Amino acid sequence: MENKTYFNKLRSLTKKKIQLEHHASNLKSYIDNNTIPKGLNIKLTPQTPGVKSSRFMKRWDDILFNCSFRLLQLLLSFSIYGYKQINSELNETYIKTSLSVTPEDMDVIQRRLTDIQRIEKQNFKAKQNKKFKRDRLNQQSSVFEEDQILNLLKESKSKQPRKRRFKKQKHTVQDKLVVNLSSIELTTSEEKLLSKGLNFCPAPATVNNLQLETDVMRKYLEYTEDVSKTNCGGLEHRKIQSKVVRAYQNTDCPERCIINMYQKYMSLRPNEGKCQAFYLRSKKYPTSDEWYDDCPIGVHQLQKTVSDLCKGAQFSGNFTNHSLRATAATRLYAAEDMDVIQRRLTDIQRIEKQNFKAKQNKKFKRDHLNQQSSVFEEDQILNLLKRVNQNNRGKDVLKTETHSSR
Repeated sequence: MENKTYFNKLRSLTKKKIQLEHHASNLKSYIDNNTIPKGLNIKLTPQTPGVKSSRFMKRWDDILFNCSFRLLQLLLSFSIYGYKQINSELNETYIKTSLSVTPEDMDVIQRRLTDIQRIEKQNFKAKQNKKFKRDRLNQQSSVFEEDQILNLLKESKSKQPRKRRFKKQKHTVQDKLVVNLSSIELTTSEEKLLSKGLNFCPAPATVNNLQLETDVMRKYLEYTEDVSKTNCGGLEHRKIQSKVVRAYQNTDCPERCIINMYQKYMSLRPNEGKCQAFYLRSKKYPTSDEWYDDCPIGVHQLQKTVSDLCKGAQFSGNFTNHSLRATAATRLYAAEDMDVIQRRLTDIQRIEKQNFKAKQNKKFKRDHLNQQSSVFEEDQILNLLKRVNQNNRGKDVLKTETHSSR
């Protein structure tokens, strides 16, 4: 039983040793041929807008190749260091086995280990030839012998990898997030409210965005923006005014007037309903003065509203709720209302800058950078272009001077 235990341990260590020899042999062959194996070939594309020139892509590929090559060298040094540890452990196990096992049993164990070593080397040699054939390398290299590994250990000047892993830095959490610099004493509830941050906004239980008003000339429906993507309503957005949109009464075509439709819809809702949602679910058996139940319509049903309306009108094509916005934008362009278009483009530009600024702050906070930088303005981009052109001109002058001196 003791002989079997020693044999299993020696067999395991011998297989690991041959595996490390094979791995180091492969890595050394790839380094000598200046080739990157398939598993270490970094394939990344630059995530920047605009057309990339061939010079830029060549520099990009060279940087990725150098990065992969350095990883290849690091793996080789790590494999050599691992081989040294396995080899020392294997020698210690041989000494313990020879002291605990009879010479006859030791000879049997040695013969079996020699056979295992020969078979493993043949298998790894076949795998190596298959890899070299796939990557079109010279198939002259073979599995390293022990002397070659020891020579590499002497020649290697790279540092041995550390055993410990890097520990995450624990950020200290402040006990008190609110610092009162004024002479007014804050209560516990006020401190809890301020500790929620600048984006916190207490929202009312019910919000009425639509109001029917009467102007000097005609009625209009006024929509006031509540909390949106660009206006969270907290202290950080306290200076941002909510948008107010008015839809006036259409006296020329009353059957298509949005005011009449709104009044008709509100009259057919439940009189004593408690649901504050604007869109309600239609009744299965409606009456003359009540068409809707006192519960909101489902999200999926609401998303199919425009599609169902277009199918009922026998429109050909695929229509969604977004089609309403696309149609409105198309009509704005057809009417050549440049003022409206300019205002919308300005709003889009402001929203996009705010979104990119939020992403930038999130990245800088993650990477512990100073959050003083902001999204570049047009003047800053032009100044950077001028500096780049001046640097390129200086390089061209140096090149011409060196050519003339030669």
